[in-house]
Amino acid sequence: LPGLAAATLLRGGDLGLKHSLDRTGRELLLLPVPMELKRRTKLFIDVFVDRWFRGFAGGLLLLMTAVFGMSERALTIPVLVLLAGWMALVILMRREYAETFRHALARREIDPTAIHRHLDDDDTAAAVSAALRSGIERRVLYALTLAPAVKGLDVSADLESLLSSPSALVRAAALEALGEMGERMDDARVRDMIADADPAVRSAACGALATGAGDDRHFFLQGCLHHGTVRERSAAAGWIATHGDDHDVALVSGSDLAGMLEDDGPDGAESRRAAVRLLGRSTAEVTPKLMSLLDDPDPGVAELAVKELVRRRSTKAREAVVARLGDRRLRAAAREALVSLGEDVVPDLKTAGGAGDPISRRQTVRALGAVGGREAVLALVDLVDDDEPTIRETGLGALIRLRRDDSRLKMPSERLTELHKGRLALYHGLVQ
Repeated sequence: LPGLAAATLLRGGDLGLKHSLDRTGRELLLLPVPMELKRRTKLFIDVFVDRWFRGFAGGLLLLMTAVFGMSERALTIPVLVLLAGWMALVILMRREYAETFRHALARREIDPTAIHRHLDDDDTAAAVSAALRSGIERRVLYALTLAPAVKGLDVSADLESLLSSPSALVRAAALEALGEMGERMDDARVRDMIADADPAVRSAACGALATGAGDDRHFFLQGCLHHGTVRERSAAAGWIATHGDDHDVALVSGSDLAGMLEDDGPDGAESRRAAVRLLGRSTAEVTPKLMSLLDDPDPGVAELAVKELVRRRSTKAREAVVARLGDRRLRAAAREALVSLGEDVVPDLKTAGGAGDPISRRQTVRALGAVGGREAVLALVDLVDDDEPTIRETGLGALIRLRRDDSRLKMPSERLTELHKGRLALYHGLVQ
């Protein structure tokens, strides 16, 4: 029984720690490793090294027991020697790991979205704190994205000082970190920042106060929306649109939205942008309203309307955006938004590519090239034979780029050969 209990305890502890502490430790160990190097080595380590050394360990045990006749008690000696060597390597590795982490932090090689667990290493916390105080905007912004994942990191003083940064990006990111980390903050100072010159800072300040309000968050947001200044209303609406949940969105009434859309004051553009984002969160039919905002005098409002229309994923909304491919002011935003739909938008682009003015059609061809895929290739092949030279050239260029970027993409060879022969016959006729 004592032997069975020991074996059960040993095996149970091994399996329990393998999928918890051991797995977490290995993931954190690879955190500062560059992504490209991680892709090349992690699979090799997990599959080849791990499996083969398990087999090597089994063979070594057989050698020591079957050949050298070592008893179970004697086997503890090489086990303890290997364990001591492993612990020595861990101690030596700790300093190198901290140095690698600091270098990776400086080079922005750590992906904050890949951190699914809190980091509680003292060296990691020190590296993040040092980056926050570095004064280098790029490094400070990066550290602010990592700070919420570092357990026990007290950076309230650093975040407070960053609220006075000349960079609006740093001020906004510091406010977001304050709210996310639940750090102590000077509410009066943060409230004053709702009047900041930068819209993103105003929205972040409102969000930090709303998050800090806890259960009174809705009461605070309602106060900003219904009794606040113009900037407080737009800041609250902007934060609700981008970070709020469905209950927060429900706080914005139809009259609130109408008032923001009609605001043509000094901060009216920001109010209308917040309103567009809120319309995008609405489950009601708001396509006509978004379509009317495509002609808003502020380019930011019109571009947001383009993005929200595409997200509606309705035929009417897509057609309205496709029609704006010829609009010099909106064609870049329209093309980018349509490309985000993938191959679903190819039929609409194919239809638009066959009619309209040359500028609109050329933008349509560029969008097809950006979408890629089999259906887009077939649509582009048809446009290569277009009567308009600029359409032919743009279509041919898009096909060449698609083929260059993906050699596995199959081209309709028979159709292209037919087009090639037709062009050769045309050119041959010119010299006869």
